[in-house]
Amino acid sequence: MKKRSRLLRRADFQRVLARPPVFTGRTIVAFAAIDRHPALRPPGPGLRVGVATARRITGAVARNRARRRVREAVRVSVPAGLGGSGMGTPYDVVVIARPAALNAPLEQLVAEVRSVWERLPR
Repeated sequence: MKKRSRLLRRADFQRVLARPPVFTGRTIVAFAAIDRHPALRPPGPGLRVGVATARRITGAVARNRARRRVREAVRVSVPAGLGGSGMGTPYDVVVIARPAALNAPLEQLVAEVRSVWERLPR
C-alpha cells in the first residue's frame, strides 16, 4: 500500500478505534470511521487503512509477520471503487491482526478483509 493511503498518526488511529467494531472475525477485527471533515484531509485516496496487531501476539518478529500478512491481504482485496480519490465517502479503517492471523491461510485473511469492505456503507 502506498504511504498516502495508510493511517500513520496516533490521533487518526485513536479516532477510528473510538467507534464500535465494523467486523469481528477469527483473524482480524476492523474499525471504520467516516471522515466528517474531508476538506481538512490531505489530498489522496478515499480510503486510508491502518494495520495494528493484538497485544497477545508476543515477540516483535511475530507481530511484524502478522502485520505484513494483514497488510498484504488489504492490498490484494481493496476494491477499485474504494481505493480511488473519486470515492464519495472518505473512510479511515483500522484492521487489527489477532493471533490466528499468524497461521491462517492468506485466502482466509483476504476473505475476512473483503467482508469488511462489504459492510462499509456506500
